[in-house]
Amino acid sequence: MAAERFDHWPEKQTTHTLTAASLNHGDVVLVRAGAVVPADGLILEGASHVEEAVLTGESWPQRRAVGDKVFAGSVNRENALIVGVSEVGEATRLATILRLGDRAAHAVFYKAVVAARDTAQPVRRRRRRIDARLVYARKYLPEERFIDKAAPFFRYRQHVLECIHGVGRFCEP
Repeated sequence: MAAERFDHWPEKQTTHTLTAASLNHGDVVLVRAGAVVPADGLILEGASHVEEAVLTGESWPQRRAVGDKVFAGSVNRENALIVGVSEVGEATRLATILRLGDRAAHAVFYKAVVAARDTAQPVRRRRRRIDARLVYARKYLPEERFIDKAAPFFRYRQHVLECIHGVGRFCEP
């Protein structure tokens, strides 16, 4: 993201463009109408409506004037603002929100993995029990009786596999 920094504000009104990452605490930047605020800061000059949807979810632009705080990632909607930078990089409110989102995503993923592991254990145990019964039946029953006993299991298993792959007659696609 680009930022327009004043060289020696308020003595000189000349700006030069640089990246938002190269801003420092105490720099003074020009935020034109329609531009994104490059860093957290305090409005030194100007008044405008600022859309903070990225931070708050509120889609209506909020009125900001001299002395009000603006946050990185907000969009200036009307007039140019001169902003004194107070927080940059990882110290901005936007970076904090992104860190919290990452932390929450990792927590949700961890809980999903644990839940999947916990629900897989009973299924594995049941499958092992069925497999053991089939091995016993195959070993000690005559072939005709084994086929009679095992056929329903194999039909059910085939039905489940067909549903998983979406090719079965009674499965929803």
